[in-house]
Amino acid sequence: MIDLLIVYQSHAQTESVKKRYVGESKPEISRRCFLSLIDSIKYCVKRAPTDIQINLVVLDDRSNENFLNLIRKTAYVSSFNIELINSNVQGVMPNILSQFKLGLEKGKQLVYFAQDDYLYYETAIYEMIDSYFNFCNIIGNAQICIYPFDDPYRYNLNYIKDACRVLRGSDRHWKNSYYTASCFMMPHSTLVENWELFEEMGSVEHDEFCEDKSINRLFRNFDGLPKREINHLLFTPLTSLALHLESDFEKDSFLDWKELWNKYDNSNKQVQLPEGKIVINLGSGNTKLSDMQYTEDLTDYVEVTVDLDPKLNPDICADMRDLSIIPESTIELIYSSHSLEHVAFHDVKTCLIEWFRVIKPGGEIRVIVPNLKKIFEFVRDGNILDKVYDSDCGPISTIDIIYGYRYGNDFMQHKTGFTKESAEVIFASLGFTHFAVFELEIDLMIRLFKPLG
Repeated sequence: MIDLLIVYQSHAQTESVKKRYVGESKPEISRRCFLSLIDSIKYCVKRAPTDIQINLVVLDDRSNENFLNLIRKTAYVSSFNIELINSNVQGVMPNILSQFKLGLEKGKQLVYFAQDDYLYYETAIYEMIDSYFNFCNIIGNAQICIYPFDDPYRYNLNYIKDACRVLRGSDRHWKNSYYTASCFMMPHSTLVENWELFEEMGSVEHDEFCEDKSINRLFRNFDGLPKREINHLLFTPLTSLALHLESDFEKDSFLDWKELWNKYDNSNKQVQLPEGKIVINLGSGNTKLSDMQYTEDLTDYVEVTVDLDPKLNPDICADMRDLSIIPESTIELIYSSHSLEHVAFHDVKTCLIEWFRVIKPGGEIRVIVPNLKKIFEFVRDGNILDKVYDSDCGPISTIDIIYGYRYGNDFMQHKTGFTKESAEVIFASLGFTHFAVFELEIDLMIRLFKPLG
């Protein structure tokens, strides 16, 4: 089993100075680049499900909440492990050093350092791994490193004097190079045995020569710097497997970057809703509204099911924290039965604000959650495994109501809880004024209305 650790550095914040050739904001660049990397990892896992294990660590430096929610949502449904770590340092070079330290600490066999302004072709990660092992077999006496971007800037007169060899990969040719950015793939042993170069990279001033003063010394010696024994070879693909969305001088005129860029354009991906009064059955699972409690007055609504689990075939597959696929002020009613307790407490605000956004003025959000005050009467009696009621899944006991259904999947986990009093505090703290909380034995029902005008 091949083990690849990808350490991905993200900073989805608006830039005030830098102009990039795609002409979009940095948060939008980060979003599209992240999704392209995820698609490339998915392709790799699908292509070699039993041969390659990939772990993705996202080291984030103060990204906006939308981008962080995208990472959380992706991690929630991913078939491979994704870990989000909030950086405790600020700035480009300190975060690069933190990124290298994570690779040193968590890596095992292969480590790939990635940045959030590289846009990936779907086959990139698979081809990088495949070519790495091919070249290791061909060249037995050198450590192989892989950089997925064939940088046009490196074809100017200052660089073409360097000797170059071309090897044939499984799907394209590759050439050896002497220049990388901070994001390239390597054996973990390269980090261990040459840590002083990576530490230097994270400590020097950020300029066009910072790699030459540090990590590029793995591949060649530079004038004015101490000589080193060179036992690493760096290969880049012909043509690129990833595009660096920097300034114009890194735009590859031989590639249609817009085609790959537009693949992740979501501006036209909002869902087409049916006609009539719409009720969103949010977190529907496989249960229709007609089979749920407190819905007797909703028979004349058109039901649209929304769930995170694609295996349940909802009308809309989406995370309840991000309903951006649904236009603003288009829904008459959102009905959420035993869903809100499935998100962490800090995401309750995100959910409620997002739900409030999509309902029309005069519309309603109707939320059903467990009433912990009542549930803990069962806890007090000690009978947490005794049946409280029957459901489609089977008997439900106290421990299921508190922590989530024991025999379900990760989607079924409970991450927060409510009493009447706490629900009132939470809703009021968000500035909502038109709401009421009702105790219905083991349930709470919260009805929130969006004011007219």
